[in-house]
Formats: sequence, structure tokens, C-alpha cells
Amino acid sequence: MSADDKRKYRRVKSEFTIRIKKSAVVEDANLFSVAKSVNISGNGILFSYSMPMDIGATIQVTFLKPNTFDFFEGSAKVVRVELQRDGVYDIGVELLNLTEADEKKLNYYVTKDE
Repeated sequence: MSADDKRKYRRVKSEFTIRIKKSAVVEDANLFSVAKSVNISGNGILFSYSMPMDIGATIQVTFLKPNTFDFFEGSAKVVRVELQRDGVYDIGVELLNLTEADEKKLNYYVTKDE
């Protein structure tokens, strides 16, 4: 059984900009970084980032849902970090505290043009 067979949602290649805050502390709402997504599913994102992150760290993410004008804003847990040949890191995150309806809605937006 491959890793894809174990996934709840299929991953879809999609490149979009993600705004990342490494701290949940809202001392300065302007302290954020920007990354580019590699792929997305109904409950996670893989994105390229210039620095590594700690596995298990919780970050705040904001992005425009693919194929919509709706923003997603929420917490995500870092579950994968891999250094690529170009010196950029692939960071895999699981979106946290999603309701089942949120997961289905995000998955619909990700796969609706297939």
C-alpha cells in the first residue's frame, strides 16, 4: 500500500501564494513570510520555503482557496520537512481544527475542475 492509498484526500498540484506566521502570538499582525504551494488536499498543503521548520511546530497560514475568491485562514501543524537540491525546503503541513464541512469544502475547491 502506497502513501497515497492511505490519504483521506487526493493531493492536487497547485501553485499559489501562502502567507505564513510562525507564531500564534498576534503582537504584530505584519510579521509574516510568503511561500509557494506545491500541492494541496482537503486537509493539508505542501509548500516550498526558504528555511526549515521544526516538525510538530504549529504555524498560521492564510491563502486564497484554489479556484475561488475565498480566503482560508487557520492553523497548521508541520508534519514533513525535506531539503531539495536547490536549497529550498519542502514543508508539509496538516491543516488543524477543520470541521468535516471545512475539509469537504476545501477538497471540493481543490478538485472541482477535474
